[in-house]
Amino acid sequence: MKAWEATYKGHTIRIEQSALTRKLFIDGALHAESSGLSTETRLFARIGRGKGWGEPVTAYLRGFLPESGSLVINETNVDVTET
Repeated sequence: MKAWEATYKGHTIRIEQSALTRKLFIDGALHAESSGLSTETRLFARIGRGKGWGEPVTAYLRGFLPESGSLVINETNVDVTET
């Protein structure tokens, strides 16, 4: 499994990818999940409270095996750190 994290307006946003499962967490809570074989996945959620409330969060995960992940928040690319 690979994981990437970013902090946005005080929120911790984490994406996880394994061979069969992709997950998007905001502040430790699971907000979106996809499973099955896929070479490209998009997960979508919205920030549910605090600063940035209602802003869209989209995670893009590429590769059958964990290869790369990126985040777009409110139509802006956000730097992620592999954890």
